Amino acid sequence: MGDETRILDSRKIRTGTATYNLILSREDFSSIFPGMFRYCVSLIMNGQLSLVFRTNTFEYTPGYPGDAEQVSREKMNEWERILLEDPGRLIPPVKEHDPVNPRLSRVEVVVLQGSPRADGNCGFIAGWVMEAARNAGKTVHVFFPHDMELHSCIGCYQCFNSGACTFRDDMEEILYAIRNAELVAICSPVYTNTVPAGLKTVFDRSLPYHAALTLGILENRPKGLLFAVAGRKGVSNFTCTKRVVRAFMEISGIIPAGEILFDDMDNRFSVKNIEEAESDVKTLVHQSIRL
Repeated sequence: MGDETRILDSRKIRTGTATYNLILSREDFSSIFPGMFRYCVSLIMNGQLSLVFRTNTFEYTPGYPGDAEQVSREKMNEWERILLEDPGRLIPPVKEHDPVNPRLSRVEVVVLQGSPRADGNCGFIAGWVMEAARNAGKTVHVFFPHDMELHSCIGCYQCFNSGACTFRDDMEEILYAIRNAELVAICSPVYTNTVPAGLKTVFDRSLPYHAALTLGILENRPKGLLFAVAGRKGVSNFTCTKRVVRAFMEISGIIPAGEILFDDMDNRFSVKNIEEAESDVKTLVHQSIRL
């Protein structure tokens, strides 16, 4: 949550049937993102919270003719006018969107298979992870981001108002899975020194999970593993990939638990040609589950 909450304005409004309180508050999120503040306009009816409007400073671009505080004060004035004219217009909205997706059963191990090639080396590794998890008695699900409907993150930061993304697409399934998982395994090839576009979209769209953790809506912090393959020889080829994955784990509250990197795949061709590759992957999965 924010480091400090400050009441900026408070108004009491009486009508023939009820007493309303309008409160404008500001929460300091600068410990998370320097310069971020969240403004909340709360409508309290007869002592009960009835309606909330939230917005934050990071939503507003340099070209927007206003800022978060101005918009919040305008909302507060608007609600006051409505309460004086017709309080019935301020009916409680539909419950804020909860990123739970009932289409997917809860799983204990989540695999993000970042390669667009299902029958490639990352596909083999994902299969080994799945087999190891099931042998350990864990439920597991493999996601293929390139086959999913995933909107690119637009950096609107509206997720810091409610803990949920403004877009409703297949990312809901991934976030729901991670929020209940014990282990998240990432399988990725090195594409132009980093991860494939589909997997990077998943990483970018994980900001709502970070927001939900920050706001105290979620608490789950699963362990995370990285399995990566690179065509060229040398561990330096994984430098950017490791940084991007580590950034994703950090914002998602995932605790790094290990990695296995397979280089020189242009010559080795298949991870199946690498002695003990399968056993090393399965051993790391088993160790991470037992930690």
